[in-house]
Amino acid sequence: VRTRWGKRFEASGREENKGGNKGEGSGALFIWMVVPLGVLGWQLMDDMKTLYHTFTAPYRAADVAGDISMVISRYGCGPIFLRLAWQSACLYDKKQNTGQLNGCLAEPSCIYAKLPCSNGLDRGIQLLKLVKDKYPAITWPDLIAFAGCVAVEEMGGPRITFRYGRKEKELDIELQELLAKIPDQNKSIGHVKNVFYKMGLSRSELVALMGGHTVGGTHKQFTGVEGNWTTTPFVFNNAYFLELLDGDWKATSRAGEASCFTSSDLTMFPADLALLKDPELKKYVELFAENELVFHEVFASSFEKLMELGYTDLRNSGWVSPGFSRI
Repeated sequence: VRTRWGKRFEASGREENKGGNKGEGSGALFIWMVVPLGVLGWQLMDDMKTLYHTFTAPYRAADVAGDISMVISRYGCGPIFLRLAWQSACLYDKKQNTGQLNGCLAEPSCIYAKLPCSNGLDRGIQLLKLVKDKYPAITWPDLIAFAGCVAVEEMGGPRITFRYGRKEKELDIELQELLAKIPDQNKSIGHVKNVFYKMGLSRSELVALMGGHTVGGTHKQFTGVEGNWTTTPFVFNNAYFLELLDGDWKATSRAGEASCFTSSDLTMFPADLALLKDPELKKYVELFAENELVFHEVFASSFEKLMELGYTDLRNSGWVSPGFSRI
Protein backbone atom coordinates (compact mmCIF):
# COMPACT_ATOMS: atom_id res chain seq x y z
CA VAL A 1 0.00 0.00 0.00
CA ARG A 2 1.31 3.45 -0.86
CA THR A 3 0.77 5.41 2.31
CA ARG A 4 -0.92 8.79 2.27
CA TRP A 5 0.16 9.39 5.85
CA GLY A 6 3.74 9.73 7.09
CA LYS A 7 3.33 8.67 10.71
CA ARG A 8 3.39 5.22 12.20
CA PHE A 9 1.85 4.22 15.50
CA GLU A 10 2.58 1.45 17.92
CA ALA A 11 1.22 -0.18 21.01
CA SER A 12 3.44 1.82 23.34
CA GLY A 13 1.99 5.09 22.10
CA ARG A 14 5.23 6.48 20.59
CA GLU A 15 4.83 8.29 17.27
CA GLU A 16 7.60 8.32 14.69
CA ASN A 17 8.01 9.88 11.27
CA LYS A 18 10.95 7.84 10.11
CA GLY A 19 13.10 4.84 10.92
CA GLY A 20 12.18 1.58 12.59
CA ASN A 21 10.48 -1.48 11.16
CA LYS A 22 7.69 -0.92 8.71
CA GLY A 23 4.72 -3.18 8.29
CA GLU A 24 3.87 -4.52 4.87
CA GLY A 25 0.48 -3.59 3.46
CA SER A 26 -1.33 -6.26 1.52
CA GLY A 27 -3.54 -4.28 -0.85
CA ALA A 28 -5.95 -2.29 -1.63
CA LEU A 29 -28.85 3.93 12.87
CA PHE A 30 -29.40 0.87 13.87
CA ILE A 31 -29.16 -2.02 11.46
CA TRP A 32 -26.71 -1.79 8.56
CA MET A 33 -26.18 -4.34 5.80
CA VAL A 34 -25.06 -7.75 7.01
CA VAL A 35 -22.83 -9.85 4.76
CA PRO A 36 -23.80 -13.52 4.99
CA LEU A 37 -20.70 -15.73 5.05
CA GLY A 38 -22.02 -19.27 4.67
CA VAL A 39 -20.12 -20.71 1.72
CA LEU A 40 -17.44 -18.05 2.10
CA GLY A 41 -15.94 -19.93 5.03
CA TRP A 42 -13.26 -21.63 2.94
CA GLN A 43 -12.46 -18.34 1.23
CA LEU A 44 -11.93 -16.76 4.65
CA MET A 45 -9.45 -19.49 5.52
CA ASP A 46 -7.52 -18.77 2.34
CA ASP A 47 -7.55 -15.06 3.08
CA MET A 48 -6.27 -15.72 6.57
CA LYS A 49 -3.19 -17.33 5.05
CA THR A 50 -2.78 -14.42 2.65
CA LEU A 51 -3.12 -11.64 5.24
CA TYR A 52 -1.34 -13.19 8.19
CA HIS A 53 2.36 -12.83 8.75
CA THR A 54 4.56 -12.33 11.80
CA PHE A 55 4.47 -8.63 12.59
CA THR A 56 6.47 -6.48 14.97
CA ALA A 57 5.33 -3.01 16.02
CA PRO A 58 5.63 -0.20 15.10
CA TYR A 59 3.14 -0.31 12.25
CA ARG A 60 1.65 2.37 10.04
CA ALA A 61 -2.00 3.39 10.10
CA ALA A 62 -1.99 3.31 6.31
CA ASP A 63 -0.94 -0.35 6.27
CA VAL A 64 -3.76 -1.33 8.62
CA ALA A 65 -6.20 0.75 6.58
CA GLY A 66 -5.02 -0.98 3.41
CA ASP A 67 -5.84 -4.41 4.81
CA ILE A 68 -9.23 -3.26 6.10
CA SER A 69 -9.95 -1.84 2.64
CA MET A 70 -9.00 -5.12 1.00
CA VAL A 71 -11.45 -7.04 3.21
CA ILE A 72 -14.19 -4.50 2.44
CA SER A 73 -13.49 -4.72 -1.28
CA ARG A 74 -13.60 -8.50 -1.31
CA TYR A 75 -16.65 -9.06 0.89
CA GLY A 76 -18.67 -5.87 0.43
CA CYS A 77 -18.72 -5.48 4.22
CA GLY A 78 -18.36 -1.69 4.49
CA PRO A 79 -21.90 -1.30 5.85
CA ILE A 80 -21.47 -3.95 8.53
CA PHE A 81 -18.18 -2.39 9.70
CA LEU A 82 -19.99 0.93 10.01
CA ARG A 83 -22.86 -0.69 11.91
CA LEU A 84 -20.40 -2.51 14.19
CA ALA A 85 -18.67 0.76 15.10
CA TRP A 86 -22.00 2.48 15.82
CA GLN A 87 -23.35 -0.41 17.89
CA SER A 88 -20.12 -0.52 19.90
CA ALA A 89 -20.26 3.16 20.82
CA CYS A 90 -23.97 3.87 21.27
CA LEU A 91 -24.18 2.78 24.92
CA TYR A 92 -22.21 5.79 26.15
CA ASP A 93 -23.81 7.85 28.91
CA LYS A 94 -22.25 11.31 29.26
CA LYS A 95 -23.73 11.99 32.69
CA GLN A 96 -22.34 8.77 34.17
CA ASN A 97 -19.31 8.64 31.84
CA THR A 98 -19.93 4.95 31.19
CA GLY A 99 -20.42 2.76 28.12
CA GLN A 100 -17.35 3.83 26.15
CA LEU A 101 -16.44 1.81 23.06
CA ASN A 102 -14.61 -1.13 24.63
CA GLY A 103 -14.68 -3.92 22.05
CA CYS A 104 -16.94 -6.19 24.10
CA LEU A 105 -18.85 -7.24 20.97
CA ALA A 106 -15.75 -9.18 19.90
CA GLU A 107 -16.31 -11.50 22.88
CA PRO A 108 -19.02 -14.11 22.09
CA SER A 109 -19.89 -14.49 25.79
CA CYS A 110 -20.71 -10.79 26.14
CA ILE A 111 -24.39 -10.28 26.97
CA TYR A 112 -24.58 -7.39 24.49
CA ALA A 113 -23.39 -9.64 21.67
CA LYS A 114 -26.22 -12.07 22.40
CA LEU A 115 -29.09 -9.57 22.17
CA PRO A 116 -31.27 -9.35 19.03
CA CYS A 117 -29.94 -5.85 18.24
CA SER A 118 -26.48 -7.41 17.73
CA ASN A 119 -27.65 -10.13 15.35
CA GLY A 120 -25.18 -10.56 12.51
CA LEU A 121 -22.39 -8.51 14.07
CA ASP A 122 -20.43 -11.68 14.79
CA ARG A 123 -19.87 -11.91 11.03
CA GLY A 124 -18.33 -8.47 11.02
CA ILE A 125 -16.05 -9.54 13.88
CA GLN A 126 -15.08 -12.67 11.94
CA LEU A 127 -14.06 -10.56 8.96
CA LEU A 128 -12.15 -8.07 11.10
CA LYS A 129 -10.28 -10.97 12.70
CA LEU A 130 -8.39 -11.27 9.41
CA VAL A 131 -6.86 -7.90 10.20
CA LYS A 132 -6.58 -8.44 13.96
CA ASP A 133 -4.51 -11.58 13.51
CA LYS A 134 -2.06 -9.68 11.33
CA TYR A 135 -1.77 -6.73 13.72
CA PRO A 136 -2.26 -8.29 17.19
CA ALA A 137 -1.08 -5.16 19.04
CA ILE A 138 -4.23 -3.29 18.00
CA THR A 139 -6.97 -3.52 20.62
CA TRP A 140 -10.43 -4.61 19.50
CA PRO A 141 -12.06 -1.24 20.28
CA ASP A 142 -9.40 0.58 18.28
CA LEU A 143 -9.80 -1.82 15.36
CA ILE A 144 -13.59 -1.57 15.39
CA ALA A 145 -13.45 2.24 15.46
CA PHE A 146 -10.80 2.37 12.72
CA ALA A 147 -12.70 -0.08 10.52
CA GLY A 148 -15.77 2.16 10.76
CA CYS A 149 -13.71 5.18 9.66
CA VAL A 150 -12.09 3.28 6.79
CA ALA A 151 -15.44 1.84 5.67
CA VAL A 152 -17.00 5.30 5.32
CA GLU A 153 -14.15 6.52 3.12
CA GLU A 154 -13.97 3.27 1.15
CA MET A 155 -17.64 3.68 0.21
CA GLY A 156 -17.11 7.22 -1.06
CA GLY A 157 -17.62 9.17 2.16
CA PRO A 158 -15.32 11.59 3.97
CA ARG A 159 -12.03 10.80 5.63
CA ILE A 160 -12.49 10.67 9.40
CA THR A 161 -9.74 11.37 11.92
CA PHE A 162 -8.77 8.32 13.96
CA ARG A 163 -6.88 8.30 17.24
CA TYR A 164 -5.91 5.17 19.15
CA GLY A 165 -5.52 4.00 22.72
CA ARG A 166 -8.92 2.51 23.60
CA LYS A 167 -8.88 -0.24 26.19
CA GLU A 168 -10.48 -3.65 25.97
CA LYS A 169 -12.92 -4.01 28.85
CA GLU A 170 -15.81 -6.21 29.91
CA LEU A 171 -19.27 -4.68 29.78
CA ASP A 172 -20.15 -4.15 33.43
CA ILE A 173 -23.89 -3.52 33.26
CA GLU A 174 -27.05 -5.34 34.28
CA LEU A 175 -29.37 -6.65 31.55
CA GLN A 176 -32.28 -4.33 32.33
CA GLU A 177 -30.05 -1.26 32.34
CA LEU A 178 -28.50 -2.40 29.07
CA LEU A 179 -31.89 -2.85 27.43
CA ALA A 180 -32.86 0.67 28.46
CA LYS A 181 -29.81 2.13 26.69
CA ILE A 182 -30.15 0.30 23.37
CA PRO A 183 -31.60 2.29 20.43
CA ASP A 184 -34.86 0.93 19.05
CA GLN A 185 -35.67 1.70 15.41
CA ASN A 186 -39.36 1.12 16.05
CA LYS A 187 -39.84 3.84 18.66
CA SER A 188 -40.87 7.49 18.59
CA ILE A 189 -38.95 10.71 18.07
CA GLY A 190 -38.68 11.11 21.85
CA HIS A 191 -36.76 7.85 22.12
CA VAL A 192 -34.47 8.77 19.21
CA LYS A 193 -33.60 12.12 20.79
CA ASN A 194 -33.02 10.60 24.23
CA VAL A 195 -30.59 8.02 22.83
CA PHE A 196 -28.44 10.67 21.19
CA TYR A 197 -28.74 13.33 23.87
CA LYS A 198 -27.62 10.95 26.63
CA MET A 199 -24.40 10.53 24.64
CA GLY A 200 -23.92 14.29 24.55
CA LEU A 201 -24.64 14.64 20.85
CA SER A 202 -26.37 17.62 19.25
CA ARG A 203 -29.33 17.77 16.86
CA SER A 204 -27.13 18.14 13.78
CA GLU A 205 -24.96 15.23 14.95
CA LEU A 206 -28.06 13.10 15.56
CA VAL A 207 -29.35 13.63 12.02
CA ALA A 208 -25.91 13.22 10.42
CA LEU A 209 -25.28 9.91 12.19
CA MET A 210 -28.74 8.65 11.25
CA GLY A 211 -27.53 9.33 7.72
CA GLY A 212 -25.39 6.23 8.09
CA HIS A 213 -28.52 4.48 6.83
CA THR A 214 -27.54 5.75 3.40
CA VAL A 215 -25.61 2.47 3.13
CA GLY A 216 -26.66 -1.07 3.90
CA GLY A 217 -30.07 -2.51 4.54
CA THR A 218 -32.17 -4.54 6.93
CA HIS A 219 -32.65 -8.30 6.72
CA LYS A 220 -35.66 -10.39 7.57
CA GLN A 221 -33.66 -12.99 9.49
CA PHE A 222 -32.51 -10.29 11.92
CA THR A 223 -35.29 -7.66 12.03
CA GLY A 224 -38.32 -9.28 10.41
CA VAL A 225 -38.04 -6.77 7.55
CA GLU A 226 -36.19 -7.04 4.25
CA GLY A 227 -35.06 -4.00 2.29
CA ASN A 228 -32.61 -1.14 1.77
CA TRP A 229 -32.92 2.49 2.75
CA THR A 230 -31.62 3.69 -0.62
CA THR A 231 -31.03 2.42 -4.13
CA THR A 232 -27.25 2.77 -3.64
CA PRO A 233 -26.60 0.68 -0.50
CA PHE A 234 -22.81 0.60 -0.98
CA VAL A 235 -22.28 4.30 -1.73
CA PHE A 236 -21.90 6.79 1.10
CA ASN A 237 -23.90 9.69 -0.36
CA ASN A 238 -26.86 11.80 0.79
CA ALA A 239 -29.48 9.54 -0.83
CA TYR A 240 -30.96 8.66 2.59
CA PHE A 241 -32.14 12.23 3.11
CA LEU A 242 -33.40 12.57 -0.44
CA GLU A 243 -35.43 9.37 -0.08
CA LEU A 244 -36.82 10.48 3.29
CA LEU A 245 -38.15 13.69 1.78
CA ASP A 246 -39.23 12.42 -1.63
CA GLY A 247 -40.53 8.92 -0.89
CA ASP A 248 -44.21 8.06 -0.70
CA TRP A 249 -43.89 6.25 2.61
CA LYS A 250 -46.72 3.92 3.61
CA ALA A 251 -46.92 2.15 6.95
CA THR A 252 -46.58 -1.61 6.85
CA SER A 253 -47.15 -3.93 9.77
CA ARG A 254 -46.93 -7.69 9.75
CA ALA A 255 -47.87 -10.09 12.51
CA GLY A 256 -44.80 -11.06 14.46
CA GLU A 257 -42.54 -8.70 12.52
CA ALA A 258 -41.25 -5.19 13.06
CA SER A 259 -43.39 -2.38 11.70
CA CYS A 260 -41.85 -0.31 8.93
CA PHE A 261 -42.60 2.09 6.10
CA THR A 262 -42.12 1.27 2.43
CA SER A 263 -41.87 3.33 -0.75
CA SER A 264 -41.32 1.44 -4.01
CA ASP A 265 -38.63 -1.12 -3.10
CA LEU A 266 -37.18 0.88 -0.20
CA THR A 267 -37.72 0.55 3.54
CA MET A 268 -37.62 2.94 6.48
CA PHE A 269 -38.27 2.35 10.17
CA PRO A 270 -40.34 4.59 12.46
CA ALA A 271 -37.12 6.11 13.86
CA ASP A 272 -36.16 7.22 10.33
CA LEU A 273 -39.50 8.88 9.58
CA ALA A 274 -39.42 10.46 13.05
CA LEU A 275 -36.75 12.85 11.76
CA LEU A 276 -39.44 14.55 9.69
CA LYS A 277 -41.78 15.07 12.64
CA ASP A 278 -39.51 17.40 14.60
CA PRO A 279 -38.90 20.80 12.93
CA GLU A 280 -35.49 21.16 14.59
CA LEU A 281 -34.38 17.82 13.13
CA LYS A 282 -36.14 18.16 9.79
CA LYS A 283 -34.18 21.30 8.94
CA TYR A 284 -30.99 19.22 8.99
CA VAL A 285 -32.60 16.52 6.87
CA GLU A 286 -33.37 19.22 4.31
CA LEU A 287 -29.89 20.72 4.61
CA PHE A 288 -28.14 17.39 4.05
CA ALA A 289 -30.49 16.50 1.17
CA GLU A 290 -29.62 19.78 -0.51
CA ASN A 291 -25.86 19.65 0.04
CA GLU A 292 -23.98 16.34 0.14
CA LEU A 293 -20.68 18.03 1.00
CA VAL A 294 -22.17 19.55 4.14
CA PHE A 295 -23.55 16.12 5.11
CA HIS A 296 -20.09 14.59 4.66
CA GLU A 297 -18.51 17.35 6.73
CA VAL A 298 -20.93 17.04 9.63
CA PHE A 299 -20.90 13.24 9.53
CA ALA A 300 -17.09 13.17 9.68
CA SER A 301 -16.93 15.35 12.80
CA SER A 302 -19.90 13.56 14.40
CA PHE A 303 -18.54 10.08 13.81
CA GLU A 304 -15.10 11.09 15.08
CA LYS A 305 -16.78 12.39 18.25
CA LEU A 306 -18.90 9.23 18.59
CA MET A 307 -15.84 6.98 18.39
CA GLU A 308 -14.04 8.97 21.10
CA LEU A 309 -16.87 9.42 23.62
CA GLY A 310 -15.57 8.92 27.16
CA TYR A 311 -11.89 8.92 26.19
CA THR A 312 -9.53 11.80 27.00
CA ASP A 313 -6.10 10.28 26.36
CA LEU A 314 -6.24 8.97 22.78
CA ARG A 315 -3.12 9.43 20.64
CA ASN A 316 -2.63 10.58 17.05
CA SER A 317 -2.24 7.81 14.49
CA GLY A 318 -1.51 9.88 11.37
CA TRP A 319 -4.99 9.17 9.95
CA VAL A 320 -6.36 12.70 9.81
CA SER A 321 -9.35 14.34 8.14
CA PRO A 322 -8.66 17.46 6.03
CA GLY A 323 -10.55 19.62 8.52
CA PHE A 324 -14.14 20.72 8.18
CA SER A 325 -16.31 23.68 8.98
CA ARG A 326 -18.98 23.33 11.66
CA ILE A 327 -22.63 24.31 11.45
